[in-house]
Amino acid sequence: MDPNIDLNTTRESDIAFPDFSQSPSNTFTIFNPAPSVRCDWSSRLNASHGSTDSTGSDTAQPQDTPSKASLARAETLGPPQAITNQHSGSGSVVPRYPVLDGIIEKLRIIMPDPVSYSLLEYYFKVSVATETPLSPHAPPSILRKASVLALKNPRRCSAALLTSILWLSAQTADIPLLKSRASKRKAVRRQLLELTISLLKPLSGFASSQRPSCPLREGQQPHHESMHLQHQESHNDEPVDNPVDDILTYTNLAMVTSAGEFRASSLRWWSLAFSLAREANMNQEDPRGGMSEDTQPFAGAWPHLELTGCETASGGTCASRDDSSAERQEERRRLWWFLFTVDRHLALCYNKPLSIRDSECPNLLHPMPESVWRSTGASFINAHHENGSLAAPCKGPWLVCTGTDYFGFFTPLMTILGEIMDFFHTKNHPRLGASGCNGSSPSFIDWARWKDEICKHISAYGDSLTKVSEQSSFATSSLTTFGDGFRIGGSTQAETAVAYARLLLRILSILVDGGLDPLYVLDPQRGRPSAPENSATANPMEAIADLTRCTERLLDLDPGMSFMPFYSGIYLLHGGFLLLVATDRRSTTNDDSLNDIVNATTAMIRIHEASIVMLRTEYQRELVFALRSAMFKIRGRATGDAHSSSTRWEALTRYRWTSEGSGIAG
Repeated sequence: MDPNIDLNTTRESDIAFPDFSQSPSNTFTIFNPAPSVRCDWSSRLNASHGSTDSTGSDTAQPQDTPSKASLARAETLGPPQAITNQHSGSGSVVPRYPVLDGIIEKLRIIMPDPVSYSLLEYYFKVSVATETPLSPHAPPSILRKASVLALKNPRRCSAALLTSILWLSAQTADIPLLKSRASKRKAVRRQLLELTISLLKPLSGFASSQRPSCPLREGQQPHHESMHLQHQESHNDEPVDNPVDDILTYTNLAMVTSAGEFRASSLRWWSLAFSLAREANMNQEDPRGGMSEDTQPFAGAWPHLELTGCETASGGTCASRDDSSAERQEERRRLWWFLFTVDRHLALCYNKPLSIRDSECPNLLHPMPESVWRSTGASFINAHHENGSLAAPCKGPWLVCTGTDYFGFFTPLMTILGEIMDFFHTKNHPRLGASGCNGSSPSFIDWARWKDEICKHISAYGDSLTKVSEQSSFATSSLTTFGDGFRIGGSTQAETAVAYARLLLRILSILVDGGLDPLYVLDPQRGRPSAPENSATANPMEAIADLTRCTERLLDLDPGMSFMPFYSGIYLLHGGFLLLVATDRRSTTNDDSLNDIVNATTAMIRIHEASIVMLRTEYQRELVFALRSAMFKIRGRATGDAHSSSTRWEALTRYRWTSEGSGIAG
């Protein structure tokens, strides 16, 4: 990259989505931040105490003087007087959060210190009502806020991880400096992205100390050797050799790009995260990461939990930073289960096979409850343990609801979704599929039995969800506040999680009954096969009634669709497909059924519109247009071809889930 690059004219997509096929050597070229574009906020602050000429400019210029154009761009980011840090004896500015000490000088080239602090805090902020991250791009809590923001002995984080956190937060953070003009937010995002990518480790040397030593055979090349990254060493005092940091960096990059205009390109980042997590053996318990079970303080409940005190910004305590800390073990588990979960979500989004199989992690412990993980000290954990509210940890993928947090209700739903994706991808297999070998012989797979097993898992999840809902309602009557104010059994969060779970469970039932691709079972011109009598698309009214109840309940609890905006769009899309199927078959329904369809369609349009406000997605906008068109025709207000059935489906034809389709990638 040209060191004199103009960051205001460089497209963010040119940096965020590198093309692996451009170089003949199949290398992944990384752009380095422009060294000539410097605006050291601490130097400007120190210089402001010196003498100035009549124009107000500093008389003492730094040795590396920026160009006028570069300085003008940096000036737009905000006034230097916004910095309120205390100076150390050497004249340098001490960061509010020690975790940023290694990269604060790099960040001052981009933005004032208060903005960096606000972005770091925003990454960990959660909604008071739903207790979910405020940022729609943020993953679930892999890292503990109390550990990262600790004033003493904070968690050691890699420079790339920290800058990726700030970049993710900069997308939507409600900070006056970034809200004043769109160009300011874009400039900060672009430079943080460049800095993040420049700090990524070479893939050829990833987590070398985390893997058992294994001599290579003669001529054998290390894994990922061909995908070398130009690496710029961080300025941390000590290098951070933790695969969690590297993988979470790729995850942050993938989360933002998945929700953007180039969402299909995010699969490159996700693929790296999946591969590196497997390479770091995160699907297995790490024997080096903690004490033996007989010496654990909570061997009866969560043997992998070990929290000791240190001061945090909120006055609480955080986990010790010992390399053998059990907190690092929990980070590994949470990161793997998050990747396991999102892999199944991506499989539905892009109609792709699973990257992580259920059989890869049969002995990996489940994540601990969110209330324990977000707490600020061991006193809370001891109280929670003494009350007997922590169940013994289980291992391997699970299919029932165990709580109302992300891993408690959403991960088992995605496990079931993985079974559904396997089911339909196998049916589309050219030799193992439903039509047999080249269509000449019947398949030897019992498809009906396989489908029945999936339906049993859906039913079992529904039963467990009812129990969790009842337990949450009971716990609401005796709310208790611990640590930094985190509540157990918050009624709003629990009810919202249960409402989302019921809606997603209804969508999974529709997928099992009606198939992944609605056009294939709907369009008579495509010669669709006859649907079974119990199919949701053959007799959709019962499914529509249930879907309407779930949708209206969800709108009552979360009218802004802020609980899980990153995930909800694709499931609402398939729910909307069912309504389009019903409206196209309205001639076989009575007037009462038409009213039910109208009510369901109205509720679906409302929930899609609220979802689009949180994360703007083109496929949801096109579905809303199709649903409105269907409403016009049902009410007899449609005119011309604009509201015909073929026109309604025209915009959705590129979103296919056939053997050759790529889902919402188009």
